[in-house]
Amino acid sequence: EEYRNLRRTKGRDWRQIYVFVATLLICTGVIYLTFFSERPIEVNNSAAESKPPAEVSQEESKVDTMGTDFPQKVRVLITNQSDGYFHDTLTISCSHNFWVETGEEIITMSESVALSATNWPYNTDTIRLNGTGTDTKFTIQTLSNVNGESPAYRGCIEVTRRDEGLIIINDIYLEQYLYAVITSEMPESFGIEALKAQAVCARSFAIKQIELGKMAEYGADLDDLASSQTYNDWPETPLAIQAVEETRGQVLLENGAVIAANYFSTSCGMTADFNDAWPGGTGPVCLKSARQYVSPDFGDLSDDDNFRRFITTSEIEATEAGTGWFRWEVSVPRQELDDQIGTVLPTLIDIKQLENDQFVPYDGTDLGQLKAIYVYERASCGMVKSVLLEGQNITVKVNGEYNIRRLLAPIASTVYKLDGSTKEGMSALPSAFWCAEHTVSEDGALISVTFYGGGYGHGVGMSQVGAWKMAEAGADYKAILQHYYSGVQVGFLR
Repeated sequence: EEYRNLRRTKGRDWRQIYVFVATLLICTGVIYLTFFSERPIEVNNSAAESKPPAEVSQEESKVDTMGTDFPQKVRVLITNQSDGYFHDTLTISCSHNFWVETGEEIITMSESVALSATNWPYNTDTIRLNGTGTDTKFTIQTLSNVNGESPAYRGCIEVTRRDEGLIIINDIYLEQYLYAVITSEMPESFGIEALKAQAVCARSFAIKQIELGKMAEYGADLDDLASSQTYNDWPETPLAIQAVEETRGQVLLENGAVIAANYFSTSCGMTADFNDAWPGGTGPVCLKSARQYVSPDFGDLSDDDNFRRFITTSEIEATEAGTGWFRWEVSVPRQELDDQIGTVLPTLIDIKQLENDQFVPYDGTDLGQLKAIYVYERASCGMVKSVLLEGQNITVKVNGEYNIRRLLAPIASTVYKLDGSTKEGMSALPSAFWCAEHTVSEDGALISVTFYGGGYGHGVGMSQVGAWKMAEAGADYKAILQHYYSGVQVGFLR
């Protein structure tokens, strides 16, 4: 009995000591986290094959987390098969049991729901479909992706009836949204480091697009087209999910603010300034033209002769040399150009026509049969910024790389790529890095125009093929990003 009493007394003493020690450890931990731990921000100043700009000091590069709110969810407007925003009918199925919220009631469903704009069974104009499982996916049976399969969506599906038809919005967590952006924008074969670079770019770009509010009239933040970022055109994969999760919350910061991290498919050996592609716009300082080749030196590429030598040779020491879109050519018959110009020209804005050696606003006069195409302005990187189209009736000046690419699209002609592969039915020239050669008849009439070009896309920011090749050479995703976005920091958002 005395032994048992002693054990009870000693036990109480030891319990008091345990409580004291535990309290002391907790207080010590709180003090350490408050005053001595590092902030949850990761910054990497290493750059691929170059040092950070001299004007960015090591102290300046230690950026705190952003002061703006980090969007946890995004609302993605889902387009129809013609890239329009309104749907006539929908059939939506689910991988689990789900329910439909109508505002007034909740209806439990087990298989699928069919909806029609002309036969709407609910008393409210908007319904929400929610799943019962954390891995629930909704499949929209009336749509198809690039594989010809019906796309499946995480998160919630919201359907709104309007006079024009049905609007579909996928309400989804940002990180899960990125799962299906990565595979839609970059081949999985490019490897994990290139995919991680793509994930950081896509996250940054999405956040800036959300800020712009371009889809607000539809109650959405983004759409699923390339202008916002292609979403769910290719199903998510384990490697894409890994790339997103290993960079979770990471964005590109310039002076502490997230940037719109533009990216494109392939460079011709040069990238372009933001203002080369989008004159008058305001872009990040880091989106500057840069050489992506080592040798030989072709000089100032705004000079037509220098650029012609550059773009008509593939014998260049460059990161992307030898890849398919690094060099391309296409011959387009005059009649095909006449048809395309006649269709596209009236839809463009800020077109000028030449009258008495002066440019005046375009009055809508038909160009007539095309006689010649001239480069009016070429950027220092070699990109065509404006062209003159000489027709039988008038001569017009067209500005803007994408306007020009659409206007001269090889709709029915074959584009030959450097690797021997071909591409047909293109709705725009592959890039605005090109020079032209005219074929004329004996009487001087234009027969066709051959475009010698390089690269694919607008040319601003990160080249995805360049990222792949850098990753193959051993660069990690941060080195890739620092290479294409000079002076930026890779940091976390709260």
